[in-house]
Amino acid sequence: MDFSCGLPTSDLRQAGTSKRRGTKVHFLPDKSIMTATEFNYDTLAQRLREMAFLNKGLEITLTDERTADPKTGEARRAEFSTRAASPSSSASESRQAGAA
Repeated sequence: MDFSCGLPTSDLRQAGTSKRRGTKVHFLPDKSIMTATEFNYDTLAQRLREMAFLNKGLEITLTDERTADPKTGEARRAEFSTRAASPSSSASESRQAGAA
């Protein structure tokens, strides 16, 4: 299902069969509606980490496609889940946390 200016532009569609369940959301801010269209990755990561902690079984992956790791070329990414003892992150995310 796609949206534009908050209104649906297509019907809900089934992507195929899978044993996995869930919803994938790809978000691009609409400059005609929102005054701020740049988002702070660390602020979003902290909020999503809190949501995953508070909602049993929720798995969240945050991928920032605006920038890429200079060594690997991969987008910045973090995964949050209540299934694991602690949030898991990509190697680049772990390196950045260790440097702080």
